[in-house]
Amino acid sequence: MQSIIYDFPAQHSSAHVILRDRIGRIFLQFRDDLASSAPLSWGLWGGRIEESDHNAEAALIREIEEELGLV
Repeated sequence: MQSIIYDFPAQHSSAHVILRDRIGRIFLQFRDDLASSAPLSWGLWGGRIEESDHNAEAALIREIEEELGLV
């Protein structure tokens, strides 16, 4: 798994993953109108790196478990 961390001043660090199936299709998340950021848009799976996460990979595993129920 390759992790990419974006660190923006006065914001937060986040980690995202591109999920693909065996034939190369990419799975995106459609954010509903209640999303706190970028509502009604397509995006990658992932989210904020919490203080309790040991690293970006741990954050991705937690986020995927929360959002998809997968590990």
